[in-house]
Amino acid sequence: MKVECWGRNQYGQLGNGESSTTISTQPVSAIGLPAGNITSISVGYQYTCAVVDGRDRRDGAYANSSAWCWGYNNNGQLGDGTVSNRYLPVKVKNLAANVTQIVAGWYATCAVLAEGSVHCWGYNNYGYRGDGSSSAYVGTSTDALLPQRVQGLGETDVQVTQIAMGEYHVLALTSTGKVYSWGYNNYGQCMFAHTLATSNTSVIATTATADANIVMIPTTTATTAANAADAANAAIAAIATTTTITAPLPSVSQWATKPL
Repeated sequence: MKVECWGRNQYGQLGNGESSTTISTQPVSAIGLPAGNITSISVGYQYTCAVVDGRDRRDGAYANSSAWCWGYNNNGQLGDGTVSNRYLPVKVKNLAANVTQIVAGWYATCAVLAEGSVHCWGYNNYGYRGDGSSSAYVGTSTDALLPQRVQGLGETDVQVTQIAMGEYHVLALTSTGKVYSWGYNNYGQCMFAHTLATSNTSVIATTATADANIVMIPTTTATTAANAADAANAAIAAIATTTTITAPLPSVSQWATKPL
């Protein structure tokens, strides 16, 4: 199975080994990915990531799945330990070989592992990475060029099955139907119970009612500053429509939360 991309390629985000300001209107193949099934793919701001399952597995396991990224890398969002743009796919370092999902965001990337943990790397303003720190630029001690585990996820009863990223925030869905969030909250996109303008550098558990059972979160990421806020707010609405709640949903300020 192969990955094909098209569009702009000034930072190598098409993964064909070239960099060009000419827009590709036809699909081109990303070069250098290992043989296997593509189980997850995501396009961030000027870069692309994919998960390759190195075996033709029919049991649903992810025993040999690896994450690969290419394109723009100004904040280490490719996860190869550098800030060099990559015109060919490079393997994300320091991840176990059981990646189930990868999501490319706005200069930062997160991945879900089979045991339910989440790892993030790259840009970290507003606590985008969820490791308890907040620093805007690469080069400081709190910016990660390699994956860092998000605190509190992957523990007993908190196994993550899916994540979605906005411009500067992340949502994570667990196997029990609960959503956890971290990062920028200026528009209420993290559903924190406290002031909207507050960001959170660590994970916050978010529940609507005891009967909430969220089954899906949207994985579309905002790729331009103009639509970032709209996409963040749309994520809240999409989550609300995929719950089993029959009573009216609470407003953002009414969401009940508790720190881990």
